[in-house]
Amino acid sequence: MDFIYSLSKEEKAEALYILSILESGSVNYLNHLEVKHFHEKIYEIKFRKHNRFFYVLENNENLYILHACKKQKNRAEIKDKNLVIKRSKEIG
Repeated sequence: MDFIYSLSKEEKAEALYILSILESGSVNYLNHLEVKHFHEKIYEIKFRKHNRFFYVLENNENLYILHACKKQKNRAEIKDKNLVIKRSKEIG
């Protein structure tokens, strides 16, 4: 949440909107977001100005947000990628 509240007003509004969609519990709404496969079972949601949410969809009922960050280069920063993969493995 610290990352989200550090964003500009427009970015923060979009991030909070995406979180509300995810918290609604319906994975059907994922079709309305810009979702891309990231690594193994990990996916990313892209939103305004290169921001990303990384998540794992364990089943149709459990979605875990692993990390949120701003993409600085043409690919995810190595430290962000390693953190996301580590958190994914912790979930199982």
